[in-house]
Amino acid sequence: QLLNMAELYHRGKQYKQSLSFSQQGLTVVEKIIKRSANLFDSVRSESHKPRAILLKVRSAYELLQRKDAASISGLLKELNDALGIIERRKTVIHDSRDISLLMEQHIELLGFIKKLTLELYRINGDLGYIDQLMNLQESGTYSRIRSRLEASDSIRFAQVPVSVQELE
Repeated sequence: QLLNMAELYHRGKQYKQSLSFSQQGLTVVEKIIKRSANLFDSVRSESHKPRAILLKVRSAYELLQRKDAASISGLLKELNDALGIIERRKTVIHDSRDISLLMEQHIELLGFIKKLTLELYRINGDLGYIDQLMNLQESGTYSRIRSRLEASDSIRFAQVPVSVQELE
């Protein structure tokens, strides 16, 4: 509920309240992760963390008095931490539809990472930021292609008897 409140306040452009609720939500998620009895509970709880980080960073960004490279870099680091959580989750998900759903759920996160990366490039002209943008775009494209290939592979062999598939 804390994250929902943060989202509502953010949409209402009440960024201080949104920041407060998102920080509280992030604290709760981290406590739940620490108290998790098993890996499944920990992974499930951690799935809420990227959204909490995104809400926190978006609100903090809006509250910045000066949008300079140092401030934006700090925010971008937090977003990349959230992206790392998503990437770890992708490694344990094997169904292509689940991977696609995971990426769709976090499209705002990816978009905001791209926005801040582009802003950093505009501030200091470092071509490394363009490379980061390209890598993000290529990673998303690769995930979609892989997902579609896995789906087409399963369809292609759907009518082939198991004995024939095992020979292959």
